[in-house]
Amino acid sequence: ELRELAAEEQATSSDLHRLLAEVKASAAGREAALAERDKMLKELQDKVGVIEQQRQAIQALSTPIIQLWDEILAVPIVGVIDSERTARMMERLLEAIIHSKARFAILDVTGVETIDTSTADNFVRIIRAVQLLGAQGVISGIGPLVAQTIVDLGVDLTGIRTYSNLREALKACIAAPRRTPKTSS
Repeated sequence: ELRELAAEEQATSSDLHRLLAEVKASAAGREAALAERDKMLKELQDKVGVIEQQRQAIQALSTPIIQLWDEILAVPIVGVIDSERTARMMERLLEAIIHSKARFAILDVTGVETIDTSTADNFVRIIRAVQLLGAQGVISGIGPLVAQTIVDLGVDLTGIRTYSNLREALKACIAAPRRTPKTSS
């Protein structure tokens, strides 16, 4: 509008003041909108931070490792075990075995209602990794449906001790003879 008035050389001082006021109002509106956007962005970043903290807490809770007795750890497993959770669980368990010098690690699957080939393989991988560190891997709490599925899938649990519940597994681990340190001659 200003360009048109200037081209016709009819722009008055009042036209210029009116247009300047409109530009200032528009700039103020944009500044307010930018301030609001910045406020919303800050709130969003704060919420993302809270979500990340919650995610970390959930991860820690989803793979608890409990020292039940001297040299005996237990990992109560509840819910679905995917490859990411298995890797996290294995890493934390292996670190705990080294740190605590555990002789036994009990995977308690009482809270697992169903199992597939991948989950069964993940359990076997965890037990094998535990054995590579010199500890004994034990599975407890296999329910009827899980047992039937393991058999149907042909999962090989040879060499892995299993117990009906955590209590029985703990009793067996406590009763097991202690390792004797190797002496050099």
